[in-house]
Amino acid sequence: CLGEFSFRMVEVIRPHRRLSNLEKHERQEEEERERQERRRNSTDQEEGDGGSDLRELAHSEPQGGVAATIDLFKSKPILSALLAFVPIGFAAFYLDWAPALIFGTSFLALIPLAGFLGDITEEVAIHTNAAIGALLNASFGNATELIISCIAVKKAINMSKEAATTALGGEDGPGSVEKSGEGAGGESHFNDLVQLTLLGSVLGNMLLVLGSSFLLAGVKRPELTYNKKPVDIYGSLLIISVALLAIPSIFEFIPNKIGGGTATVSRIISLGMIFFYVLYLFFSLRTHRSLFDDDGDDDEEANLPLPIAIVLLAIITLLISFHSDFLVDAVKPTAEQLNLSYMFIAVILIPIVGNVAEHAAAIMLAMKGKMDVAIGIAIGSSIQIALFMIPFMVLVSWVLGGTLTLNFHMFSIVIVFTSVLVVKSIVQDGSSNWFEGSLLVGMYLAVCACYLFVGGEHIV
Repeated sequence: CLGEFSFRMVEVIRPHRRLSNLEKHERQEEEERERQERRRNSTDQEEGDGGSDLRELAHSEPQGGVAATIDLFKSKPILSALLAFVPIGFAAFYLDWAPALIFGTSFLALIPLAGFLGDITEEVAIHTNAAIGALLNASFGNATELIISCIAVKKAINMSKEAATTALGGEDGPGSVEKSGEGAGGESHFNDLVQLTLLGSVLGNMLLVLGSSFLLAGVKRPELTYNKKPVDIYGSLLIISVALLAIPSIFEFIPNKIGGGTATVSRIISLGMIFFYVLYLFFSLRTHRSLFDDDGDDDEEANLPLPIAIVLLAIITLLISFHSDFLVDAVKPTAEQLNLSYMFIAVILIPIVGNVAEHAAAIMLAMKGKMDVAIGIAIGSSIQIALFMIPFMVLVSWVLGGTLTLNFHMFSIVIVFTSVLVVKSIVQDGSSNWFEGSLLVGMYLAVCACYLFVGGEHIV
């Protein structure tokens, strides 16, 4: 009986189960149609009420590229206006204008180029990690001075080779190379330009940038405080840098020298200085990074996509190299045309080109109370030039066959060493004010007066 009952129940339930499966399938199709209908209605509502969101999404990529680039230039109207001198500088050079006009237009063109180079370097650095970003900022922070120096070194070497070729083919024979004033003098002229420009950058950052930061920030605050520990390290590095630069200059006075003389000593010391700079980077970026951490915004976001930032970096660097070439060629003729001190142009005017952006950044940060960052920009840039860029250019000249050395004239060594002592004495207590800033600016004006009235071009 139970078996018969079970069989009957299966026969009854089976068609109902088939019917249930069919209904379930139809119900699923109906639910899917309802979901699609709701999705279409939702899309229509977004297009009607929130169409701006879709438009923003559609334009999000251009906003991060072309629009962000435009915004970068709009944010700095003065520098953007000075970009007009970039094509004017090309016209001045290739149309063979007066040397003073070529120098002036190239000078004004390099100011905005150097400023935007720093901004775009920051953009590239944000896309990287902290160590690579710091290295990029250290490398491109003084890129304008580096490019000008490299061009001057190359011109010095080319002039030396041309003079040697002329002397070998001339009537005076091979021995006339050293007696031919134009060849040796021209090479010395460009080597002096390298030394004087880098020296002026060190002085400008230490005295003018730091002094202006203290002076203008001190007007708003009676006392400016900052972390004393990194400042002590900065001061020690500056003193060591100047001491190492002074050794070849003192060595030059020794009457009996063997081997390569001052050139060999300069190259050995240059290798040591670069090694010290690498140790300083490792110390500040790795082992003792906490000492140099500032109160900046660590989660800063980039405004430019990395590919666009790299392209802009390459274009601006190329334009800087062109205008630096024009500038270097025009320095000596401009000094003669305007009856202006050659050393004043090299030590005071040319360093302004690469430091205008740094000057403004340090002063603005100081006025916002970020004294640690402002001091790091001012003194850190001086350390980079003195401990790395100057010896690096000596090694570059050596590799390319040039004669650039660390033989600075004692006049310049005394000025730099005195300036370092003044800076160290002012910043060593961890606080400052507008009066101490005025002392630094006054020291810089005194240096300007000295170089303004120094004649000639070979007293380095």
